[in-house]
Amino acid sequence: MTPFDHAAARWKQTHADGFCAACDVRRLTFCDGIPDDSLEDLHAAMRPVLTEKGRPLIREGEEATALFNVTAGTVKLYKLMADGRRQIIGFLGEGSLLGLGRNGAYVYSAEAVTQVSSCRYNVADVEKLMERFPSARKKMVDILSQELVAVEEHTLLLGRKSAVEKVASFLLALSDGAVLRGHPEFELSIPMGRLDIGDYLGLTIETVSRTISQFKRDNLIAVPSNSRIRILDKKRLASIAEGV
Repeated sequence: MTPFDHAAARWKQTHADGFCAACDVRRLTFCDGIPDDSLEDLHAAMRPVLTEKGRPLIREGEEATALFNVTAGTVKLYKLMADGRRQIIGFLGEGSLLGLGRNGAYVYSAEAVTQVSSCRYNVADVEKLMERFPSARKKMVDILSQELVAVEEHTLLLGRKSAVEKVASFLLALSDGAVLRGHPEFELSIPMGRLDIGDYLGLTIETVSRTISQFKRDNLIAVPSNSRIRILDKKRLASIAEGV
């Protein structure tokens, strides 16, 4: 067995009965709509999955048979264009739902940016849970609404904002996501590379790096490492993001 296989085996062993009740990200997912006294049914429908960095979770166009609740790590979503180019359309972290399809097929591909742990559910099992628990269905509708807002915001980001506005908006979005998940709003984890950030924002890697360096010189941020950024002046960063 490889080191990853050993890690996966140990990780799956921790997902014994009672895991759902102790899950730190349950409140962020449709699972929150399942009553405590019915969590055994939720756990029975779940299969723990550990995905190695750089490996796919789902592929665009394949039959959408499963949903994934991300419990740790970062996933990038992307679509392939007709000419073979890749467009990253989002990054998901812990508490995110992955795999909602259209017309029975996945509408994007998803790849692990870091090692990713997730709970896998067959779509048919999720549909049964939705039927039994209206509160879980409502939570799912809320998740879908949030995804729609995220798509609209990304469209605005690509089409209307300058390079500095895009990078500032990206950092603020990471900060907001950190707060939602109970993490410090000023200490950001940046597991994705500058190339992926540029792909997501519609910028070159040079522009992303140059803009981050400019923000650092202007004392808006500190950069302890390539994978961490500390926001020093969120108010000014927000003004830049809005073009003020």
